[in-house]
Amino acid sequence: MPRRYTRKLGSREYKNYTEETLSRCLAAIRNKELSHRKASLEFGIPRRTILNKLKGYHVLNPGVPPIFTEHEENIFVNCIIKASDYGFPMGEFDLKMVVKHYLEQIGRVVKKFKSNVPGHDWILNFLKRHPQLTKRFADNIKKSRAGITKNDLRQYISFLSKELEGVPPTHIFNFDETNLVDDPGKKKVFARRGTKYLEHIRTTSKAGTSIMFCGSASGKLLPLFVLYKSRHIWSTWTEGGPPGTRYSNSTSGWFDSASFLEWFESILIPETRRLDGKKIVICDNVAFHFSPKVLELSETNNITFICLPPNSTHITQPLDVAVFRSVKGSWRKLLGEWKENNGNNLVTKEIMPTLLGRLLIEINPTITNNLKSGFQACGIFPCDVEVLLKKIPGQDDDVQSTIESSFVTCLEKKRAEWTEKKPGGKRKKINVPPGKSITTADLNSEPSTSTAAHPEDRIIYQDESEDEEDWETYRQRCLAEDKEIEEVMTVQETSIPGFKPIVKSISSYCIVTYENEFYPGVILELSDDTAKIKSMKKSNSYWKWPEVPDVLEYEWKDVVGGIDEPIKISKTRNIYRVPELSNIY
Repeated sequence: MPRRYTRKLGSREYKNYTEETLSRCLAAIRNKELSHRKASLEFGIPRRTILNKLKGYHVLNPGVPPIFTEHEENIFVNCIIKASDYGFPMGEFDLKMVVKHYLEQIGRVVKKFKSNVPGHDWILNFLKRHPQLTKRFADNIKKSRAGITKNDLRQYISFLSKELEGVPPTHIFNFDETNLVDDPGKKKVFARRGTKYLEHIRTTSKAGTSIMFCGSASGKLLPLFVLYKSRHIWSTWTEGGPPGTRYSNSTSGWFDSASFLEWFESILIPETRRLDGKKIVICDNVAFHFSPKVLELSETNNITFICLPPNSTHITQPLDVAVFRSVKGSWRKLLGEWKENNGNNLVTKEIMPTLLGRLLIEINPTITNNLKSGFQACGIFPCDVEVLLKKIPGQDDDVQSTIESSFVTCLEKKRAEWTEKKPGGKRKKINVPPGKSITTADLNSEPSTSTAAHPEDRIIYQDESEDEEDWETYRQRCLAEDKEIEEVMTVQETSIPGFKPIVKSISSYCIVTYENEFYPGVILELSDDTAKIKSMKKSNSYWKWPEVPDVLEYEWKDVVGGIDEPIKISKTRNIYRVPELSNIY
């Protein structure tokens, strides 16, 4: 049967009804509301099928029985989900190797699988049988972000709940800066089938504009604060923007202590002055947020700063969780439309206010609900630690009962190794527990590390999570991390059986690995450390030599084994068979 089955015209229909419809039909007959014939006409189910179901005939699922039992497949599903929760999601090749290893352990041979390795069709049907699984692109996060623990979140929410007692949602704010770039991104377009390199003529740049967003737990978005990268600011850069928007500039284009103070005085203070009682402002723990002037103003206006746990903004900051994704999606859409209507010109600072006005109109219908959902999803309002704990991997009784303890223990150990804290760097951090408020006393109690000759100069603070290190230290750390990645792989490429020992000589054939894929090739030149190899490319189930020779220099560690000379299967066509790779592809 082809991979995508298409029903032939004129063939009989098969099961053109749902299980719910069948249940209602059988219930109507058992309750003597309808006869067999009338039920068949009303529900569109063949009468013979109704009789078989009433008598208990053909109760099994039609078609070929699955290779594994329902219990075995549920174990595979739970292993996949658990591996994803711990930050090591499986790909299609990884799942194939897990199934192969399982079959070898129980001593079972499946004739339909080549060398007990399931094919792509089995993967597709496996996903159909288990709709709770899906294939998605995984977002890469730093090891420091994966190091946040449930105890950290419990302590944060414990402090936060005390600070939020009696504070209404209109008095709870979250702010964060983001960058809108002059690049609308890629989109799918129509092209001639077989086109390898499709180009879209569109002028873009790496330039971006920093913008400070701030919203409340009640769903109100405060006016924007735009920060240009320039030494001066011109009146044309401020015309036609959203009402209430403030504009400023800095030489770097990023927020520093001076620009943050300007935003605090011009945007947040006027908003909070109209509110009676205590106001809560939630933000990440960045040093330039807490200058003495800012803390003095906050105490005068009854504003309390609450810091988020370090390296946790991807799950604890409402703007990151629920707002910025939709904002940047709308920005890319507007930017693409503007470029198509304006000759693909670059976005200048004169155009930026107009585009920001259109952006706010675009997100206006959803921004209130997104802000409310963000505060709720981050456990801030209402204050609930459970919504945060669900985002951190841990033991579940129902899952643990079906997954081998060794599998979970291996994931916990590897996650702990990857997320352990390294020795700190030289930068200073405000020493206040996440969830607790910050005062001027906390800032003054820290030892001064300022080396600026002029206090009035702007000091640009960078993220304290990045340690200072020279190039050699950075290179050694990258090599160590690469070694860890190789060790964590469940199935090593070199563990695939069927390869001969490597023959280090010119004109000998071998298998090389490139981007986690295997390719046959022939050695053209060699040295002690590397070999220049001409590789073949895949052609359906076979291999062929490219018209333009694919010659690269590989290290010997990328040469995983030796093979016999590929077998030519056609006298007139450039098609070969590689028996050593038949159990993989």
